[in-house]
Amino acid sequence: MKRDIIILHGWGLDGSRFTPLKTELEKRGARVWAPDFPGFGSAKNPQAPYHLFEYAMFLRDFMKKYKIQNPGFIGHSFGGRVALKYDFLFPKSVRWIVLTGTPGFRSSSSLKVSLGIAIVKLGKYFVSLPLMKNFKNSITQSYYSFIGVQGYGRAQGTMKDTFKYIVSEPLESYMKSLSVPCLLLWGELDTLVPTQIAVRMHNAIPNSTVSIIRGFGHSVPYTSPYDFVRLMKQHNFI
Repeated sequence: MKRDIIILHGWGLDGSRFTPLKTELEKRGARVWAPDFPGFGSAKNPQAPYHLFEYAMFLRDFMKKYKIQNPGFIGHSFGGRVALKYDFLFPKSVRWIVLTGTPGFRSSSSLKVSLGIAIVKLGKYFVSLPLMKNFKNSITQSYYSFIGVQGYGRAQGTMKDTFKYIVSEPLESYMKSLSVPCLLLWGELDTLVPTQIAVRMHNAIPNSTVSIIRGFGHSVPYTSPYDFVRLMKQHNFI
């Protein structure tokens, strides 16, 4: 019987981005799933803003629908947040969790996000001025990038509040109570969530291991899938 693995995508992505990783895992004999979370890819935006709780419930319903039992989770960035929340709600219901590029701690960058969102209205006023209208899109996206809230800038409708709820939820208690083996598999060049965060998470998560993939960044699970799976195998996570 093939072992199930569920890939949980990052913010602004969808399951299809992880097709290269899915293929590598399937070569190792796994049955792999890469669903689109509500609000991403082919999935509709939720009618009301979601917290991590609702995404964990979506994941539970997905597993029930396809009769998936005791899978392994690979959580990229936002997907890792969902994985941690899921284990907190349903301890020992998964086999293991691999986290990659997941921001486990609210730090100065989180404060930057909160302040950035708070002053978005001022930015909107600025780009509404007559002389600025022709440059509105480029200025707005550059502004979001500068303050570190690109995810908020791209979000539409209920996903704007969803983004705020997701990034503001603390994960420390979820990490400390993690009930299954955890591999923190990081890209050496990750500038969004640096490797120092992975080390801090390792200190907080019982039964965890850190492994670094050289020469790659935040996108390592889909830009270097062979190395990603090789290190999973090396640490007995597949």
